[in-house]
Amino acid sequence: MSQLIDGGAPGLPAVPSATPVLAAREVDVLSLAALGLTNRAIARRLGMTMHTVKVHLRRVRDRVGARPRPAVVGVSYRLGLLPLPPLPDGERPVLPAQKLRIMSILAAGGDIYDAAKALGISASTARTYAYRTLQNLGTHDRTHAVHLLYAWRFLPVDGHPPHSATRPRSPSLPATAATPQFWGCPPDRLGCRPSDGTTAEMASWPSKTKERTAHEHGQRRV
Repeated sequence: MSQLIDGGAPGLPAVPSATPVLAAREVDVLSLAALGLTNRAIARRLGMTMHTVKVHLRRVRDRVGARPRPAVVGVSYRLGLLPLPPLPDGERPVLPAQKLRIMSILAAGGDIYDAAKALGISASTARTYAYRTLQNLGTHDRTHAVHLLYAWRFLPVDGHPPHSATRPRSPSLPATAATPQFWGCPPDRLGCRPSDGTTAEMASWPSKTKERTAHEHGQRRV
């Protein structure tokens, strides 16, 4: 049984040992589902009936061994069944390790209660953390949040798709940087890993964070 991202919680569905293969139309449907679109919106976008959309999603669920839509998308990205999306524009959000772990459990097929048990917190607290993570990512949909976590390279990929050797990088990373397991966490955040592990990169984060905070405080005073 495969372990979950960043430890996860016991008792969750295992990632398939053999990488499944998705049909082209299944990838089309799943790619739109990853953006948080409803079945009706997907059907309208692809010119098919809602019944056909549901059939494609059911087949994908059976192949990846996950039921909740966030987990279907998460496992598909993790196995390389969906191509990694390009890095979004703007500044990468900063997510504490605890929030990342909750979302990684949801992306692996767990629910809020699994996340609460794994972190030793109440379900209410885990639900609040998940909600705040969605706010940090700028979405209200958990499936879309999982997509954004992979777009920002917060979650690792176990599969080996053809594009894995040339996955998009932040322009600030040197070409020789080693591929990390997590991106986007300042080194002063507990449990997070720096983007490339270099001393220069690690040293730049705290100062940038202080400068941004001072600037925000200055704007508030005005």
